[in-house]
Amino acid sequence: MNRDAIVDRVTTDIDPFSSSYILDPYPFHQQMRDIAPVVWLEKWSVWAVARYKQVQ
Repeated sequence: MNRDAIVDRVTTDIDPFSSSYILDPYPFHQQMRDIAPVVWLEKWSVWAVARYKQVQ
């Protein structure tokens, strides 16, 4: 079964390996927290946990 077919995911194009993120990650962290507790990073095809307490 295709995993995408069973998972509705909130996505973002934030790149945690970009120079702007590395130089100042906090605005990106806030942006992810504002989006959802867990977000899908499109470029890297991975999940990012923005609010650990809500998903543990």
